[in-house]
Amino acid sequence: MASKQPQLQISLAQHIASLFNLQSRTSVIVRKVEPESVAIDYVEIAIRDQYISRSDMWILKLGLEGRSIFVGQKLNAFGMRGQIRLISNRGQSWACGLVTRETKVIYRSESAKFILFLQLCREMWEFD
Repeated sequence: MASKQPQLQISLAQHIASLFNLQSRTSVIVRKVEPESVAIDYVEIAIRDQYISRSDMWILKLGLEGRSIFVGQKLNAFGMRGQIRLISNRGQSWACGLVTRETKVIYRSESAKFILFLQLCREMWEFD
């Protein structure tokens, strides 16, 4: 008896398939889910060897809104590079999820660099 379900093929990057233990040429069930059911509370992004200002962090968060992400994903947006280290929802770690407006983004630096900005006015250099 022939199946009434259409036979479609889905292509995934190898690293994503291995992350979810999907084997090549196997049958899977794909279903549509509501965005609220996969929305995440927190995402932790690791930044290395670069300085990111608060405005850059805000821009990166806006760029992630409405996108699905997964642990280990490398980000390269607006000249900023990072990697997703942790995705959390209701206190549990998730492998993937949807970034929404309510998602809190945590930035972690993996650099040994420390940048200190000092601003001195002219009067500071006048001694009595």
